[in-house]
Formats: sequence, C-alpha cells, structure tokens
Amino acid sequence: MLLTRYPRLGTTGRNARRLLQAVVLLSLVAVPGRAAAQDATTVLAGIREQILLASPQVAAATATVEVFRSRLAAVGFGGPVSLSLEAEEIPGGVRFHDAGSTRLVAEKTFLPAGVGGAARQQAQGELDAALVRLDATQAVVLAGTDVALARAIGWGVIADRLAEQDVWLQEAERALETRFAVAETGYVDVLRLRTERLRVQAARSDAEAASRAARSDLEAFLPPTDSAARLALTTIDALVADPSTRVVELLLRPPPSMDTLVARAAVVRLANTEVEQARASQALVTASQRPQLSGFLGGQRFLGEGGGHTFGPVVGVTMSLPFTARQSNRAAREAASRSVTEAEARVSAAHAELRAGVSAALERYRAAGVRLDLFDAALLDGVRAEREGALEAYRTEQLTLTELMDFERSLSAAEASRIESMISVVEALADIANVANAVGDAPTSSPLGGPSGGS
Repeated sequence: MLLTRYPRLGTTGRNARRLLQAVVLLSLVAVPGRAAAQDATTVLAGIREQILLASPQVAAATATVEVFRSRLAAVGFGGPVSLSLEAEEIPGGVRFHDAGSTRLVAEKTFLPAGVGGAARQQAQGELDAALVRLDATQAVVLAGTDVALARAIGWGVIADRLAEQDVWLQEAERALETRFAVAETGYVDVLRLRTERLRVQAARSDAEAASRAARSDLEAFLPPTDSAARLALTTIDALVADPSTRVVELLLRPPPSMDTLVARAAVVRLANTEVEQARASQALVTASQRPQLSGFLGGQRFLGEGGGHTFGPVVGVTMSLPFTARQSNRAAREAASRSVTEAEARVSAAHAELRAGVSAALERYRAAGVRLDLFDAALLDGVRAEREGALEAYRTEQLTLTELMDFERSLSAAEASRIESMISVVEALADIANVANAVGDAPTSSPLGGPSGGS
C-alpha cells in the first residue's frame, strides 16, 4: 500500500503529489475513444490511490501506527539517574553550612535481565497490530470504493441504455402515428406504446438516482476540504458522465483461494499479534521477578570529633529478594501463562469463524459469477445490431407492435441484467474483502441498494 510504503511523507509534499496525480488522472479521462479505453486501467489505479491518500479513515489508522512506532522507540530503557541532597543537624534550622551531616548522592536503578527486551517485544506487538488494522482499513476502503464506482458507472450505463431505448421507442411512435392517421391501427396501440415509454422513463430515472447515490457514497472516503480529493471526485464525475462498462469490467477479479484468504485475513493476523503480545507480557512478568539492583554513589560532609567537618565517599547497593513474594509471583506467572493460552485459542477460533464467513462470501461470488456467465456479450451485440432492422420490419408491417415492444424490452432487460450482474460480482468481491478484514477499528462498507425494475 502507498501509505505504508511512504509513512513519513511530509504534508506539503503529499498535497503537491496528490494535486499532480489528480491532474494527470483528469488528463487521462479527457482523452476520447480508444486512448481513454486503453488508459482505463491507469485511471482506475489512480482513483484508488487517491482514495487511500485522502481517506480520513486511512489517515486515522496511519496516525495510530505512528503513535505505536513512537512508543516502540521509547520503551526498553532504564530510568534516569536521580540526584539527592540531604542535610541533618542544622543549627537554628537555617545555617546549612554548619549542618552536622550533608550528603549528595547519585542513584541508579538497573533493569533486571530481559525486562528491556520483553518490553520492546510487547511494544512491537502493539505496532504490528496497528499495522494490521491499517491494512484492513485500506482494504475495506478500497472495497467500498470499487462497489461505489461499479454502481455509479454501471447504473449510468443502464440509464444511458434506457435513454437510447426511449429514443428508439419515439421512432416507433412516429411510425405508429403514421399508421394511425390512415386508420391502419387502433388507438389502443398508441396508448400501449406511450405507456411503455413512461415505464422506460421511470426506470431511467431510478437508474440515474442509483448512479448519483453511489457517486455520493464515494464522498464518505474523501474529506470535503481536501483539494486533491475534490479533483479525484471530478475524475470520477467524468467517468460517470460518459459511462462505459470498461471500468466495471476491470473491477471483475477472481478472489484468492480459501487458504490464501484465511492466511492473509486481518482477523487472523491480528489474533497472531495478540499471541505475540501475550508471550511478550509473559516474558516481561518472568523478567520482572528476577532480582533487581539499584546503587548509589556520592559524597558526605559530616562534623568530626574536633569540631571540624570531614568529607568522605558514600556507596550503597540495594537488591530485591523475589523469593520473599513467592505466592504473588507464582500467581502473576500463572495469569500470564493463561493469557498466552487464551490468545492461542482465539487464533483457532478466528480461523474457524473466518472460514465460515469466507465460505459464505465465496459462495455469493460464485453465484454472481454464474449469473454473469449466462450473458454472452457477443450474442447481445449481435441482437442489438438487429434493432434498426426490427424497427424497419414494423414500418413495413412485417412485425406487430407487440412483437416489436417485446423484442426491445427483452434486449434492454438482458443488457441491464448483464451490467447488474457485473455490479453483483463486484459487491461479492467487496463482501469477501470485508469478511477477511473485519477488525474492530476498521471501517465497514455499507452497500447502497439499487432500484428494482430498472429495465
């Protein structure tokens, strides 16, 4: 991921880079025809990267990573040296220079062997968990982005197809009015055709609303005050305004295998980091129960027998005796050991639960894929090429109005269903990503519902 590759990119440099990238994306989208189709992969990759750069959720997860990275750099070291000054037997309470005894010492407490390493291991586990949550957040944000893009562009294609169908029905209506004027057809046919146009227009309105809703859903991943994010949305708007199934087709990817999904799943990786943290805590408890040494070194000025002051060194060592607290130490070790056992059990539980969830998500993906495979794009293109011929056949009375309307309605429904099937595949892929990356701090996407009866 870009953010983990450049975790310390400065704010000014990042904003300039975002702006430049967004301008490049806009220039690619603006290229018409075949060049735009060839650059669709670049545009899509650029949008996804812009989303990651601008997403508030990803920014928050990245900030958390930096917090734990800073904590790691600060643990595992002993405390500072302390300096103390003592004065006793002060005449009158204010004549310090005549005090019977004055002592200045520096004291240092030394960490038991293994405490520093265990503390650093524990902090490393916290950082690893934060990195897992960052990866999960990025994956979920990208999954939501893919779904929103597929819906915004896919429903836009359907809306355009319905607009084209309405124009085609207008041509049929003109032919029908010509025949009606010479009493070759009844008014009921006129009503039937106009009713069909109203149905198509209503379906087109629903498709346009679904496209706009999905476009609005993308704004959840982009802060409204970010200029580069605004340019990314402008790039997306250019795709939605001139929709093509090319971008949606690029989002149709086969999912990883079950074993790969389970191995890479954030919930499993997070459970493994919790095991490492529990083991680090156990090591820290064990190391903390070793004898701990502290020592001091300094000098003392005291009043001698002849009334004069004498100066001499002061040295001392203190050692803790852990065996004097056997019962509490044993209880602490047992608690740490049980924490490790519990964390290992959660790994097994995460595997089992994840396999069930991923299996269901994969099944939904297979069902969506099977439905999409039913549509032969070449066959649909061939039938679509016959549309003008069908209209001409109606003009020459070789087709009835019912046959003409059934032909166009069936073709439009098949084309819309094919695009809806593409959207369903992208949604199923997003479900798989959401299941595999469902951790507490990662956002979850909430797919929008598309209109029913869109074609």
